[in-house]
Amino acid sequence: MARFYSTYLLGYLMILAVWSTCQATCSIADLTLDEQLDEIKLKNSNIRTSIEMNGPPTDNAPTPLRQIPTKDAQLEQQQYLEAHLSEMKAKMDRMDELEIKMQQLESILIEKEENNRASRSMIPSLRQAAANPGNTRIPRSCADLKCMGQNASGIYTIIGVSSAELVFCDFTKPFTAPGYQTWIGFVDVKSVPTYFYVQKNGTTNVVTTPIQFDMEIVNIGKAYDPISGKFTAPVSGRYFFSFVGLAGFPAPAENTTASQLFFDVVMYRNGFAIGRGWSDEITTGYQWDTNSIQSTLNLMKGDQVWVEIYRLSLDVYMFGYRYTHFNGFLLEEDFAQSVKPLP
Repeated sequence: MARFYSTYLLGYLMILAVWSTCQATCSIADLTLDEQLDEIKLKNSNIRTSIEMNGPPTDNAPTPLRQIPTKDAQLEQQQYLEAHLSEMKAKMDRMDELEIKMQQLESILIEKEENNRASRSMIPSLRQAAANPGNTRIPRSCADLKCMGQNASGIYTIIGVSSAELVFCDFTKPFTAPGYQTWIGFVDVKSVPTYFYVQKNGTTNVVTTPIQFDMEIVNIGKAYDPISGKFTAPVSGRYFFSFVGLAGFPAPAENTTASQLFFDVVMYRNGFAIGRGWSDEITTGYQWDTNSIQSTLNLMKGDQVWVEIYRLSLDVYMFGYRYTHFNGFLLEEDFAQSVKPLP
């Protein structure tokens, strides 16, 4: 229909053009105004009749220009697109939520399966604990405490890899859950209190023989033997030892030149040297010098530690009388060698 009215408008414009031409020639034809109007109406009627007979223009006619939508139409289209975009975003958010829930469900199923396996592995121990309520073996974990019948959550002492440890056990959680066993720290537990401090009374220059510290100031646990001069570890663990000695260097003989004198002392463990102390002087008169050895050792039960003079110059000696000391003590006991774990 748009093409039809376009053709109609074109015909109307042609009529106006004819009418203008007519006005230019009317003076020659001596037509009145009414006659000119009648002629225009006649031509208009002829154009209408021609359009009705021939029908609207064919597809080969020129395509009219695209109409530009109004502002209201543009706003309505924008609102539609925004609503459609919001709907799509809501669907994507829903899909993300479903994916997260699926992952959470998968994690829960995996955790339950692990807990079931752990529970099945604990069944023999639980049955043994139920059959032997008087079990007195020392636990190594919260799981061991559970096997022994402990159900109250709290702080407990267990045996770790080699020493006593303090842990918090949360028995409300599964065996494999985080927080079931929380490590707190080490516990200073010693089955045998062991520490000594001894001194040398008198002088000595005997070499390659354990020094006999014959003054016992402290000797708790009786691990040091003043007769043999040796310390024997009562339990396995870590020990600390310290030695301080005073050496006397005599003056050179009359009418002799000064010479260098030395004093060499060694700390042994089971016959193997583990530390040395050295002192020397170029004597022009009577002189004194100290030497010392400190050591921290891992000892097994029954290991022995002692100090002896390895070598010294002629007439050099060790001076006692509270100037020469030997002491040691147990730092940390190693329970791994003495405590039998739960099966």
